[in-house]
Amino acid sequence: MHPDRRIEVRDTEHLFYRLDRFQSTLESFAESGQDRWKSNVRAMTKQWLEMGLRPRAVTRDLSWGIPLPFEGEAWKGKCVYVWFEAVQGYHSCARIWAERFAQDHPDGSEAWRRWWCVAEDGSAPRHLYFLGKDNIPFHTVIWPAIILGLNMAEHGLTAPRLPQAGDMALPYDVPAMEYLMLSGGQFSKSRKHAVWLPSFLEHHDPDTLRYYLAINMPENHDTDFTWADFVEKVNTELIAAFGNFAHRVLTLNAKVQHAGFGHLADWEHASSSWREDANAWIAQHDLVGQALERHRFKEALRAAMTMAQQGNGIVQRAAPWAALKEGATPEDRAEAFSGLALALRVLRSLAITLQPFMPSASQRLWSMLGEGGEVSELAWMDAVNTEVALPVPTNDPTPLFERLDLEAILEREGHVAEAHAPESDAPSITGVKGEKRQKKEGTAMEREGISTIEFEQFTAVDMRVATIISVDAHPDADRLWVVSLDDGSEQGRTICAGLRDVYTAEELVGLQVIVVANLAPRKLRGVMSEGMMLAADNGEGVVRLLTVLDSIAPGAQVR
Repeated sequence: MHPDRRIEVRDTEHLFYRLDRFQSTLESFAESGQDRWKSNVRAMTKQWLEMGLRPRAVTRDLSWGIPLPFEGEAWKGKCVYVWFEAVQGYHSCARIWAERFAQDHPDGSEAWRRWWCVAEDGSAPRHLYFLGKDNIPFHTVIWPAIILGLNMAEHGLTAPRLPQAGDMALPYDVPAMEYLMLSGGQFSKSRKHAVWLPSFLEHHDPDTLRYYLAINMPENHDTDFTWADFVEKVNTELIAAFGNFAHRVLTLNAKVQHAGFGHLADWEHASSSWREDANAWIAQHDLVGQALERHRFKEALRAAMTMAQQGNGIVQRAAPWAALKEGATPEDRAEAFSGLALALRVLRSLAITLQPFMPSASQRLWSMLGEGGEVSELAWMDAVNTEVALPVPTNDPTPLFERLDLEAILEREGHVAEAHAPESDAPSITGVKGEKRQKKEGTAMEREGISTIEFEQFTAVDMRVATIISVDAHPDADRLWVVSLDDGSEQGRTICAGLRDVYTAEELVGLQVIVVANLAPRKLRGVMSEGMMLAADNGEGVVRLLTVLDSIAPGAQVR
């Protein structure tokens, strides 16, 4: 506010949407989504509903925006509040499309209903809303309440109801993401705190970034992008599992051909020893599909990488290099080359399965397999079609990815950050995160009696909010509680805490506490403890757990 301006209080009138009238119906709607909504979506929706819905203003005194469709002086200068009109764009765009372009459709201008309304047989369209976590309540509470209101208005109802035949359907799923951070801070172009894509693409395969963003996806809680983690995951996961498997199979296939043993297709059915492995591969592919159906993309990618690990295991047990040596028996070769043929089929399957995640690498692999066309044009189930002919790979395989060097990346990213930094006469500190921050004159870098740490050391500690679900006595330790917590993940975590002298089990249950989530698990008297709950200790026997003031979704990051 301007210090010299006088504050003027004015009376004004606004229209309100009676969200409170939809409370019970929205609770039933939220309950129906429990089996498919992610934990963060369920938690935030529950929080809104438990606080109790109240009427919410749908107009504002603004000189710009969508004006109210009313006549009279009382409505001049009032516009529709954005939270109320923005979500209705989903619906209004469909209606505008039908009015302008559906003249030849059997339903004409009413064609939009086929994508929005419950059919006579009770089947409903599946509307999926992919968004960030700050938009969750607008799509699980606000927008559904508006749809229920539209249904009431169209059918002349006096009370809301869950959609029936002819009604507009409610959202089926809201696969919302939490936030991706960069070295503990938010991405910011203005502060030059970012991963600069032009520079990245000059030096790296784009699929390495796609892999890292997918495997580090903030599905249930905030996650952090760091160059060290990026390098580790690419080198020890992507290359060590998938890249290594592809290169081994293609190289060994070439050696089999060069040794005069023909194509692996000739050996595919030479042994029945690999039937169980083939069934396991097909079952694993099914798990990838199930995860994608539930919009658990990180889980789907992990399941696909497990397929690569299965393939590596097949190659290791088949040991075709031994069968290539002189003195190998026909039975040895049949066993080894049949296993290698199965590994080749798994590799073909991975080219199809991983295409949505890594399209460039999948197409390169598809070409090295000797397959024509675009791998993106194949059907999902072609990945496990064992009737299709085994591919005949090219004889000059090249590695799919190159190993990354962390020091080289950090040095280069520092230069990139300097190139994007604003001009300033003040001395500055430029970090590899890409942020340039000014030094403050006269700031003491160390305080008496306190040993300082670098900011990067602090951000290495991953602290999360978790809700205590249950508390049990440790079977072999008098001072330890075995605490089960909801940390926003599907499996939760267990922590052993020496608090039996401080808190009763009843006092602990329901508390939202701060946990160190990336502390290495260790056994305490036979029970695995997965982290640490933070507590304050005054040194005189008074211990208090650190808790949050207001309720927040489990898994929220503390920073």
